[in-house]
Amino acid sequence: MPRPQNAFLQSLSAGAFALIADHTTRVELALGAHVQSPELATDWVYFPLKALLSIIVLGHPGQGVETSMVGIEGAAGLTEACGSGTSAVDCLVQVGGPAWRAPASACRALVLTSPSFAKTAWRSAELQLVESRQSGLCHALHPIEQRLARWLLESVERSGSVNPLPMTQEFLSAMLGVQRTTVTALAQRLQALGVIRYSRGQLTVLDPKTLEGLACGCHRAMQDQRMRLGFAVPSATPVPA
Repeated sequence: MPRPQNAFLQSLSAGAFALIADHTTRVELALGAHVQSPELATDWVYFPLKALLSIIVLGHPGQGVETSMVGIEGAAGLTEACGSGTSAVDCLVQVGGPAWRAPASACRALVLTSPSFAKTAWRSAELQLVESRQSGLCHALHPIEQRLARWLLESVERSGSVNPLPMTQEFLSAMLGVQRTTVTALAQRLQALGVIRYSRGQLTVLDPKTLEGLACGCHRAMQDQRMRLGFAVPSATPVPA
């Protein structure tokens, strides 16, 4: 079986990949669907192929902040599946698309029986921890303009170059933890610069190079960490205007 375009699955040994492939099915993740919810059992692990999931920590009712994402580099729900079996976060489909799905029980068994799968699972957990720490630094120290530029680049790169992105201003404001009016003003500025095109809930990144120049250093830092841990993804590429 050919390996799908997911860095986690591609990094497995041939034997470990054959074992997990026996348990997986291909599914379509719908935009806005919740694949994990707080205090509920984690029954499935998802390996995005051309989709993007947001890991959201919830506070008071109606409030939440994205602390990390899972895209074509990784696996969503694996840490919980191999730990308590219960989620402490909300995992929301940010960009819909195909993914492989495996039962949490199968992943737990492979962590115990397959050294290759266990090693990759530990590196994946480390990556999510590193990203959550980087996200905390980014929220505390960097201006919203830089955070938005970084977030848009990450969304395109880690969704498998989905462009345009299905994106509402309400969703952007929730992910970034700012007011909708702030997002509106920033999106208008980026559009005036010719960096993005935004219309009717569709956001197209037109100039990734300029957007990268506007992003904070966290974008490069996380690219380096994904490379170090073996989960590198391609940089965003321009699309026709």
